[in-house]
Amino acid sequence: MLTRRLSPALVLTLLCILLVPGLAEGPTARAASLGQRDATRVFALWIRQRFPAVEGRWICPRAQVQMERVPCLGEFRAGGRWHEASAAAAEEGSETVIVEGAVRSWRRRWTPYTKRVIRGFGLPGRASVNGVPAADWPFLAAGASYDLRHRRTTKVVAYDGNSSGFRPLVTFRCRRYRRLIKCRNRFGDAMRYRPGG
Repeated sequence: MLTRRLSPALVLTLLCILLVPGLAEGPTARAASLGQRDATRVFALWIRQRFPAVEGRWICPRAQVQMERVPCLGEFRAGGRWHEASAAAAEEGSETVIVEGAVRSWRRRWTPYTKRVIRGFGLPGRASVNGVPAADWPFLAAGASYDLRHRRTTKVVAYDGNSSGFRPLVTFRCRRYRRLIKCRNRFGDAMRYRPGG
């Protein structure tokens, strides 16, 4: 049984939302109607227009809807280089389109061991990486070193934020050795971390 009375202003607001068509439909409601399948399909076309022969994975997860847009992320290989694409899918009229797209490219090779790679969490030691130049390597090193204190293997999501839907792209398997932690994702992006220096 309800013991408190609702304020007249709250009652009026609730009635307006329920009775006035379209009032409850804010940016998130409209973006939620943008399907993950459509957004990912359009993102794939956007990637293939720029890189005709690609191998990799990309997704525009519905769980990431923000302000009438669905963020997209992908990593793929084309033309002897690796690429990371990020964009947002949105509805324009009755069409799904890609807006704000960007691509970073790199050649896969190991960096020298350096503190610069893991700067940001006050971590000890040095690391060497072979993957995405802008990846969240400090977040990965911190997560792996914490998780591997009492076990030999773990999985770390190297994404500082809401990773819903992006996990297949940003999850690394890590293993602890005597003085080394090695982490690798499904694309071959990898980190070798020496916590002792």
